[in-house]
Amino acid sequence: MIGVIKGFRDEFSSRVLSSVKRISKFIGIALIPILYGVTCLIAFWNPTINLGKAPVAILNEDKTVWVYKNNDIENFDFKIGVLTDHNYKSVDGSISKEKAISSAYDRQNKILYTNAGNMQISSEKELASHIFQFNVMRHN
Repeated sequence: MIGVIKGFRDEFSSRVLSSVKRISKFIGIALIPILYGVTCLIAFWNPTINLGKAPVAILNEDKTVWVYKNNDIENFDFKIGVLTDHNYKSVDGSISKEKAISSAYDRQNKILYTNAGNMQISSEKELASHIFQFNVMRHN
C-alpha cells in the first residue's frame, strides 16, 4: 500500500507539478466537477418551496373555468391559477365574473384562492382586470 501511495506521489509530482502551465490545467479540470456539483445543489436544493409560484394552471374535465393571470414583467412576478373556493374546489365557469370573484376572493384578508396556491391581491379592482374565462376543448 505504501508503494502505491509513493508511486502516485512521484507520478503526480513529475506530471502535474512539473510546470506552472500544468498546475493551472489541473486546477481548471478539477474545478469543473466542483462547479457542476455546486450548481446542481443550488438548483435542486428545495424545489417544492416555490411550486405555488410556477406560472402553470392545470385544467380538469374540459370545463370552462375562471382564471387569474397577472404577468408583472417589471418585477418578474408571474401569477396564474384557476379560481377556487376556500376548499380548493374550482369555481364553475358558467357563473358571472362577479360571483366567481366573490367565491374565490376573501375581501377581509385580501387573499385570492387558486389551484396554484393563495395569492395576496391588494385591490378588487386590480383583481377584476386580470380574471377571464378559459376552456380547453378536446380534439379527437
